[in-house]
Amino acid sequence: MLANQRIFHYDGGTLEDKSVDLNNIFSAGTVIDLQNADYLYIGSDLPFNHRYFNVSSANAVISTMSVEIWDGNAWVAAVDVIDQTSTGGKTLAQSGFISWTLPRNGSWGQEATTEDIAALSTLKIYDLYWVRLAVSINVSITTALSYIGFRFAGDDDLGGYYPSLIGSSVLDAYETGKTTWAEQHFLAAEDIINDIRAKRIAWNPNQVLNWEQFRLAGIHKVAANIMLAFGDDYKDNRADAMAEYRAAMNLKVFEVDTNMDGRRDETEKYPYRGITRT
Repeated sequence: MLANQRIFHYDGGTLEDKSVDLNNIFSAGTVIDLQNADYLYIGSDLPFNHRYFNVSSANAVISTMSVEIWDGNAWVAAVDVIDQTSTGGKTLAQSGFISWTLPRNGSWGQEATTEDIAALSTLKIYDLYWVRLAVSINVSITTALSYIGFRFAGDDDLGGYYPSLIGSSVLDAYETGKTTWAEQHFLAAEDIINDIRAKRIAWNPNQVLNWEQFRLAGIHKVAANIMLAFGDDYKDNRADAMAEYRAAMNLKVFEVDTNMDGRRDETEKYPYRGITRT
């Protein structure tokens, strides 16, 4: 469950609070049938440059997604929007990341109260940063999401390193009828974020600017967690996976938002090299 994230669907007349459903990794899903006059609002306690969208019922209509950032006074169009939920020109047709970048001269604005944002003015939610997403064409009315949050790896990634774990017999042995490790990937992301906090690399998941940096760690952490459920027979395999996880987390530089401005600044991409006196 994500703390400090609020999600609302505005359908042009009604404001629906989707926070409980879409912050819960075990949610069955909730319909988000975005029309071209609708918005999906996401608010969080720090600026952020991506979210993973878990699609539980896919959109079948050709439509593109746009992203705008609240700068404290107005909505500003994000740039370099990458929509990995899109396939065949259809946004929200599959699960994936949607990421964005601030325009070069743009800035985030922490909104003291949603009373100052037109569509959210009936609410009283304080001190969050907001984005809103919109579609170019009405999506399928059955389009549904089950989670919006963080994830660092997927089953394809897992199968590249641990092919036996993605077999149907292993999935079914873990839980009857299970077809993917989606929930385990989300839980592994929480574990990684907790480790980042414990190491004092970052204190907030929104500071993770480059999720791909943690893909390998996510693969090994999911594998270790799955093996734990299978008991002592997999004890040695789990120890190996945890060793690989710790190695994957031993990075020379972490691309985290140290100045909390929502940008991947040059100083956050490379190891710091100070001036050496001789």
